Amino acid sequence: SGELRDILGSTEGISGLPAMSEGLIITFLYILIIMIISFVILIIIIKSNIGTIFKAIRDDESAADASGINTTKYKLIAFMISGFFAGIAGSLFALNSRAVNPSVFLALYSFYAIVMVALGGLATISGSVLGAFVYWVILNELFKPLGMFGTVFLFFPTLISAIILILMIRFAEQGILKPALEHLREFYDFLLGR
Repeated sequence: SGELRDILGSTEGISGLPAMSEGLIITFLYILIIMIISFVILIIIIKSNIGTIFKAIRDDESAADASGINTTKYKLIAFMISGFFAGIAGSLFALNSRAVNPSVFLALYSFYAIVMVALGGLATISGSVLGAFVYWVILNELFKPLGMFGTVFLFFPTLISAIILILMIRFAEQGILKPALEHLREFYDFLLGR
């Protein structure tokens, strides 16, 4: 028990982890490479038979169950896959921050992840990546200046996130990727005179 506490840090967490690299650019490149590899793995999963089963369960679980698909088994597989990628993200976070403790992982971050996915679109991986990027830009560029005014504005990111989530559910269930691509296609057709 004492050895395990020394290794895992108990409630104090783990500190003094080695840095991924000495430079910010190299760290960014490591994370980018891991993100691209993860993206490719997810695309392969989605294009496979198991991805088709996941889509069937997402679209109509009762119909998938009636067609002989063991929905419980495949939901468990989906949970394990998402846990695998959450583990990769957590390890990258730990190596980037060089310390991890239980107070770092708030339930609020799960809410932010849901907002990112809803913003980009629930049905596509690229939409989720776009949603995360847009959300991160909004969060950093709009709310960093508000942090200068003290604790009064600390709830703003959560409030705006909740508003974004409500608006996405109400007006744009497909997220922003599909409409953005459609507008881009229309603009392209306009430029070509079609």
